[in-house]
Amino acid sequence: MTAGQSPRSSTRQRSHGGGQPAPRTRPAPSVPRDRAQNRPAQDMTAWAKYKAAKRARLRMASTITRRAPAYFTRTGGVDRLLFDNVRLFIETRADAERNRARNLRSLTSAGNFPRLMGRMSRCDDGAPCEELLCSRCARRYRLWLAAQCLNFLVEPVEAHIVTILLVAVGGAQLHKVDVRAEHARLRKRLIRSGIKAATGGTEAAYDAANDRWIIHVHLLVFGEIKHAITRLKEMAKRDGFERPVKCQRVRDPVSQVTYVQKFATYHRPGRASASGKGRPYPLKPRHVAELARWFEHRTFSDFAFLLGFRRRGSRIVAEPSFADIVTESQAQVATWRRGDARKRPPPPDARFAMKSGSSVLPTSSTRVATRLRAPHPNHAIREDKLRPRDRVPTIHAVGTTSPRRRVNAKRGDDHVPSGDEHARRFKPLGQHRHHRGTKRISSR
Repeated sequence: MTAGQSPRSSTRQRSHGGGQPAPRTRPAPSVPRDRAQNRPAQDMTAWAKYKAAKRARLRMASTITRRAPAYFTRTGGVDRLLFDNVRLFIETRADAERNRARNLRSLTSAGNFPRLMGRMSRCDDGAPCEELLCSRCARRYRLWLAAQCLNFLVEPVEAHIVTILLVAVGGAQLHKVDVRAEHARLRKRLIRSGIKAATGGTEAAYDAANDRWIIHVHLLVFGEIKHAITRLKEMAKRDGFERPVKCQRVRDPVSQVTYVQKFATYHRPGRASASGKGRPYPLKPRHVAELARWFEHRTFSDFAFLLGFRRRGSRIVAEPSFADIVTESQAQVATWRRGDARKRPPPPDARFAMKSGSSVLPTSSTRVATRLRAPHPNHAIREDKLRPRDRVPTIHAVGTTSPRRRVNAKRGDDHVPSGDEHARRFKPLGQHRHHRGTKRISSR
């Protein structure tokens, strides 16, 4: 190896017998795609032509963005007539457009939301933006959710609308509220209280007097919840709200169910009066901006609360817990079609006196029924001390079916007069010794 020659080069020379090293073979320079496509096509077989055409179609399809329609834009197996009834109780399309335009103006004033404003501006019926501040999409979601909830009210089960206050935060702390964590905490409380099936929505209401946001849920609860609500109120006392739980029975289904989910951008600073709630006022731009920060990384499904139900595509399906509630409700209701009517009459309630002597007769008040049921041994009840309307006659001739048998309230029995007694009771007017309104007439 000569001076100035690297070891690598000397090794390469020795491997080739001391001659010059063989030149390296380098790949051909890459040709841009547009120049490669202009080259004349080589001769290919039919299979090769088919594969090339398929690759071309896939390459073209990859450049086209396609999205499946949003789930709340479909019916989800619900009758369209039900949607027509729901539309009568939610905001109209014109109201939604007006609220959407006001929200865009508020976001423009607040600034720092170019992406959200761009998506809301491009929103269309065929391609909804799915933003929670878009009143157009929020209206369609409310329509879908109310119709899905009403689809389960046809079952013979009791239903109640329950409003539960979750948490209250300051005016600038709304974006820190974790909706999923609050739902998990509420779900545990409902299960511990005995509630098996509930569905509804979550919303935030602005309290201008205290400058705070109150996050709460409106739930459509199925089944008997009398004792469950009592236990739920005891659990909610630690949250510090004045009335953390409100419950009312479903009497007007469409009107009440459409209230379970709203995405309102207004507040009611006035107090509620006998005429109704306070007057609504639009939120200020800074409050709309706080809502936008809270809605930024969330979707409509994040604000839906489901217990005993599950969303599958565009439908809400029931789990076995809801089927158990339906079975229990059907067992309590006697239907002649199945022939499971009760053979025994229902037990007497508080308005029926307990069995005394040989008959059980209804009384006119609960107080009298209580006295007849359990008299105190030191205070015996006398029949002559009762008022005429509270006196219970004693039937001596049990089983008599004669049409002449009638009860005399004054005598206190159902005595049937004999022939002589009947003649004495119905004497001519002149034969009575005393008669009201006439003079005394002698029987001589």
